[in-house]
Amino acid sequence: MNFKSLLLGALAVVGMTCLYSCSDNTTEDAVKAEITAQENPIEARGGAQYLSVKASGSWNISCKGEDGNAPKWLTISQTNGSGSKSSIPMEVKPNTTDAERVAIVTLRTGHGKATLTLTQKAWDSSVTTGDKAKVGWLELPGMPEGTELGFFTHSMTIGNTKTRNYSFAYDYDNMVAHWVAYPLNAWTIGSGERTKKWGADPLIPADKQAVLYNGFKEGNAGWFARGHQCPSADRLNYEANVMTFYYTNMTPQIQDGFNGDIWEQLESKVRGWAKKSGTDTCYVVTGCVPDGSTKYALDNNGKKITVPVAYYKAVLRYSKSGKEGHSGYMGFAIYLEHKVYSSSAIKKEYCMSISDLEKRINVNLFANLPSVVGPEEAQTIKAENPADVAWWW
Repeated sequence: MNFKSLLLGALAVVGMTCLYSCSDNTTEDAVKAEITAQENPIEARGGAQYLSVKASGSWNISCKGEDGNAPKWLTISQTNGSGSKSSIPMEVKPNTTDAERVAIVTLRTGHGKATLTLTQKAWDSSVTTGDKAKVGWLELPGMPEGTELGFFTHSMTIGNTKTRNYSFAYDYDNMVAHWVAYPLNAWTIGSGERTKKWGADPLIPADKQAVLYNGFKEGNAGWFARGHQCPSADRLNYEANVMTFYYTNMTPQIQDGFNGDIWEQLESKVRGWAKKSGTDTCYVVTGCVPDGSTKYALDNNGKKITVPVAYYKAVLRYSKSGKEGHSGYMGFAIYLEHKVYSSSAIKKEYCMSISDLEKRINVNLFANLPSVVGPEEAQTIKAENPADVAWWW
C-alpha cells in the first residue's frame, strides 16, 4: 500500500469520526420539545393563564379547536420565539355553557413537536339562587319581592368540609354587586397568599359582567382601582382566594385616599375583630351604593361600569361566651362616601347602628337574626350605636 492510499484512508476515518461525533453532540444538545399549561383543566371562569415552552432554537405555537379552526375563546399572546420560555400569557374567556370545551395547542421546533390538549370546564350552575332569607345564614340581608338583583353563592372547601365562601346580590345593569356577605373567623380566613388570579365569575354570563384582567380604564371620571368587596385577605386558602378575584367582586374605587387607605384600614380592623379573643364569628356585609351615580369606568371591552357614590360595612359579632352584647351578639355599621379621605383613621363619626344604616341604604340587614334571638332582642342589637361600645375601639 503506497503512502497516498494510507493518507486517504486516514482522512476517511477522521472524517467519519467527526461526522458521527458532531451528529451525536447535536442530538445530545437538542432540547426535547415540550409545552405545558399553568392550569389544565382550566376553570370555567377563564381569565389570565400561562404556557411554558421547553425547546432549543426557534419555535412556533399554533392552536385549533375541536372544529379545526382557531378557538375564539383562547388567545395566546406570543406564538413565536427561541429557546425555552416560561410564563407565556394566555387569555381564556369564561365558559358559560353547560359543556366543557377543548383546544389543541401545538409547539413546533427544528427538533420535533409537542402537543397539549387544553380543556376548559363547563359553567357550574349548581349554586342556588332565589330568596336569600330562606337560606338561614346569619350574614344574609333580606331580598325584597320583585327585585331584579340576582342572588348567588360561591362555596369553598376547608380541609374536608364544604362551606360557603361568600354570597352576593348582583346588579346586571350597573355590573356591580350591591352587597357581598360572608362569615369571618380564623377558620374561614385560613392561610396562604394573594393569588391575583383575576377572572370572570362562572355564575354570571360573560356579557353581563365587567372584564378586568387589565384593570379599569378611564371613563368619564378618571381612573379607578379594582376594589374588592370580599377582601382577598379575608380568604387566604387558595381556592377561596381565587374567588375573591372574580370580576363580580370588584367595583371601581378611588385608590389613593380610599381603597388603599381608609377602606384598607377598615378591612384590617374587621379581620382583627374576627380573630380577637372571645369572638366565635363575625358576620359581615360589605356593600356599595350605585344608585344616583353619574360616574362610570370602562372595562377592558369598553362596557360602562357604574362608580358607586358610597360604600358601607355591617358587622354582626357573635361570642359563645355571651360576655358582650345581647345574647352574645353585638353590631357595628359604617357608611363612607366614595371620596378622598385625608386620614385613614376609622372615626366614630362615620359609624352608626345597624338600624340607622338600614334606613340609609334601604336594606334589611341580617334578616335571619330575629329567628335566632327573637324580634325584640334583634331590634335591640341592631339599634345599639357602636360608638358607645368600648369593645369596638
